[in-house]
Amino acid sequence: MYIKNIHIENFRNFHCIDIPLKKLTIIIGENDAGKSNFLDAIRLVLNNNGFMYFSRSLSITDINKDSADVFQKYLKENTDALRVPQYIVN
Repeated sequence: MYIKNIHIENFRNFHCIDIPLKKLTIIIGENDAGKSNFLDAIRLVLNNNGFMYFSRSLSITDINKDSADVFQKYLKENTDALRVPQYIVN
């Protein structure tokens, strides 16, 4: 069995990407192109022994910057809709 396709959304430098894979896939690219981020995304999902990512959890730096900016803008524009009514708090 092998992985036929990878879909990554909003992880580090990937906004939304689909990558078809063959039985032998070689990952090459310039520095800072996202090769390590691609492998980290796969490792984060598939690593079941817990050793490497035992204390690892996703942080805000793992979220794609453009997506985080869009979300923060949404929150700023919709703060009134997100507020809890006072009668619920009391």
